[in-house]
Amino acid sequence: MMKRLLLAATIVVSVHVAVQVLADELVERGDYLVNGIVACGNCHTPPSGPLKGVEFAGTLLLDEEPYTVFAPNISTDAETGIGTWTDAQLGKAIREGIRPDGSLIGPPMPFGLYREISDSDLAA
Repeated sequence: MMKRLLLAATIVVSVHVAVQVLADELVERGDYLVNGIVACGNCHTPPSGPLKGVEFAGTLLLDEEPYTVFAPNISTDAETGIGTWTDAQLGKAIREGIRPDGSLIGPPMPFGLYREISDSDLAA
């Protein structure tokens, strides 16, 4: 009986460690994508640069007739950013350019380029 309990505990701990490693790898991949090749901050971080607390806080991109274009706050802040969006809502915004309220995210958001992003990169 004791051997079975020890085996079960070992399995539970091993699974927990494996899940944590996978979660860490997913976060690392997401960081690489967002701050690297996808470069979300190029549009969504104020021109003052990625100062602590303003990363992805949104900024004015263009203010010339006939358009005023803002890159919105995509930080995890629940009140001003996208912190309440579900993974499915984020995926739809990234791949299809549709906000949770159904409105269109217009240009210059290049969602057409992101349509074919892999499910694993989208999850990251």
